This record gives sequence, C-alpha cells and structure tokens, in this order.
Amino acid sequence: MMHLLDELEKEIVSAKETIELLQMEAGELRAESAQVNDLQQKNSQLAAENQQLKENQAKWEQRLASLMRHFKDAEQVGA
Repeated sequence: MMHLLDELEKEIVSAKETIELLQMEAGELRAESAQVNDLQQKNSQLAAENQQLKENQAKWEQRLASLMRHFKDAEQVGA
C-alpha cells in the first residue's frame, strides 16, 4: 500500500512541475503575443504615416511643376 502512495506522490509532483512549466511557457507566449501586437500596431501607424508623406510629396511635386511651368511661361513672354 505504501508503495502505491509513493508512486502516486511522484506522479502528483511530476504533474505539478509540468503544470508550472506550462504556466511559465504560457506567460512567455502571452508576452511575445503582446509584443507582436504592439509591433503590428506600430507597423500600421507607420504605414499610415508613410501614405500621408507620399501624398504630401505628390502635392509638393505638383506645386513645384506648376511653379516651374509658370517660370518657363514668364521666361518665354519676357524673351
């Protein structure tokens, strides 16, 4: 009978250790998941900022082209 209790105690200790390891792994995975979510959010923000900068660049290029045409027209009129 004592032998069975010893075996049961060993199984319980082993199960407890396994549970503790799995809890630690789950905590690590939650932390990694939070980091991934943060990076995805930052990536999304950077993509939106990049798009805005591209739109601003296109507007400035249009303005510059218009200004260059204006100077070219003024130069032709003055010539």
